[in-house]
Amino acid sequence: MKKIYEIGIEVEVEEVDEQRAIRAARDHYRASGGAEEPIDDNSDLCRGVSPEEFVPDAIGAIMELIADNDLLEGAGIHVVEVSCQSEDLSETLSASDGGKDAGCVAP
Repeated sequence: MKKIYEIGIEVEVEEVDEQRAIRAARDHYRASGGAEEPIDDNSDLCRGVSPEEFVPDAIGAIMELIADNDLLEGAGIHVVEVSCQSEDLSETLSASDGGKDAGCVAP
């Protein structure tokens, strides 16, 4: 039987470490094969999403690193959704299933 746990975490990142987190997330995204998105709303054709588009900033990097964590996967834990809110943002950003899907996805 599957159980679902909703866990909140607060993350602190020094400004000097944000670029390192972004690089690590982009490198991981690149190594995982990336993602695709439809070229428009009426098409089944897809285009590759670049690491810079998928991980545009520190918030995107933290979300990607948490959502696609090898330690969790190795323990049989599947991250279903990751969301992030910064004091600098007025809205919450969310990426279900790590922002990836079997088909085309929007970043």
